[in-house]
Amino acid sequence: MRRHSTLLSRPYLFARGLVGFALPFLLATSYTLNVFYTEGAPVWDAGWLAWLAAHASGWSLPNPPAIGGDFLAIHVSPIFVLLSAAKSILPLLPDAVWFALTQGLWFGLLGLAAALSLPPLAAVLTAFNGIVLATIGFPHIEIAMPALLFLAIVLRARGAWFLPVLLVMACVREDAALHAALAFAALAVLRARALRSIGAGFPDFVVTLLCLGAGFAALAIQYTLPGGGAALSGTYLGTPPLAHVDGAFLQDRLHYLFKDRAYVWGPLLLLALVAMSRRDLRLGMGVLICLPWLALSLVAQSHQAGEMWSYYSVPVMVGLCWPMLMAASFDDRTGSQATLQAVMAILSILLFIGSGGNHDRRPWNHIIPTWNGRIASTETALDDILARRAELAPLIVDDATAALRLGAFSADELRYDFKFTDAELQAAQTLVLRLGGKQSDAMKNAIARSGLTEPETAPLEGDGGFRILHRRPPPAAAP
Repeated sequence: MRRHSTLLSRPYLFARGLVGFALPFLLATSYTLNVFYTEGAPVWDAGWLAWLAAHASGWSLPNPPAIGGDFLAIHVSPIFVLLSAAKSILPLLPDAVWFALTQGLWFGLLGLAAALSLPPLAAVLTAFNGIVLATIGFPHIEIAMPALLFLAIVLRARGAWFLPVLLVMACVREDAALHAALAFAALAVLRARALRSIGAGFPDFVVTLLCLGAGFAALAIQYTLPGGGAALSGTYLGTPPLAHVDGAFLQDRLHYLFKDRAYVWGPLLLLALVAMSRRDLRLGMGVLICLPWLALSLVAQSHQAGEMWSYYSVPVMVGLCWPMLMAASFDDRTGSQATLQAVMAILSILLFIGSGGNHDRRPWNHIIPTWNGRIASTETALDDILARRAELAPLIVDDATAALRLGAFSADELRYDFKFTDAELQAAQTLVLRLGGKQSDAMKNAIARSGLTEPETAPLEGDGGFRILHRRPPPAAAP
């Protein structure tokens, strides 16, 4: 096995890593800013996560008032505490901008890991593989898991400090460390086999045990909270476990996955075929460590989890990028791993283009910075609206408005899927809508039932970017 130099010892390697980081960082940041300031972000989940990334406090990660409860009962994600601490250095930065920068960071780290392991073209293709394209369309924290895991494995191969990166990765979600344990267990077996010595795999085996301990500890903590651990039963196994699974269920699920998730399983199938043709256990291991997540997804009660919408497929990215990780971890003088990685990335991109069932099927259409020039005016307008709360109350807001400043609104002012009762709509004095925000049929119907209309007088000063509907006062009584 060759000895790798550290990142800073070779200027050209540093430059390559910088470019590999910068391109995904800029594009993902721009995309997320467009979601918030041009297209209108959903509260569930982009606005929710943006608030947590800036305001996480307390060990249980209390949610904003409009949602209530504790986020820790849903996911053990202390990474939000780290992000909020960093955000405190920039108190005037809007929450949505900070969240966009953190999203860009994860995609950038993914590009950095690829750039340190592969030739430039293969690195770019890998950094924008089909699972990445699916994930960018619904901004979520889970993309940090493969990004940090890949970077940790690459740094481990280069003799650099990788444990701090792995520790941050374990903070993303309760199952993050378990995914890392599978990867490092595979590396332990492969190193021991390559050098015909159990001791050669011992360091990776120790890391595996640490990851398992961290993962099970996170799950134990989660189950101590009221309602904690519901994600496993509510999203995946059901109650009682697997009671929803029968022949018809599996047939429908397999049909959907075959039709719309070829960008997930297609590259894995290619990897398996190449591994068998070469009789290469190293490549085959990349398929094997994906099987637990694929099996859990197959029987998931939630259709979005089971159909691997958007970010739900990110744990499988370890298989899609396994040749890259092998190229980083073992001597590949022929470049065959890099070639295979490029082919797998291209295949996943092409299959994603023909897929359906994601929040954004064409994310490249929403990367150009249409947010440019809108951030300051939007935030100023929202400040003005909130300063006039007394004259506007009682008010209700749409997702796209609340997502920008979720902590500023109460549960009475915001509803999932705009499910206000007729009584609540009739009691409202003002409705604030974000221009460009998506309106479902249910939302349009609710607005029509509310009786709220455009003002006959001049709009509120500074309400650019928002549409404000008012309750007309009753006609004055005749003298």
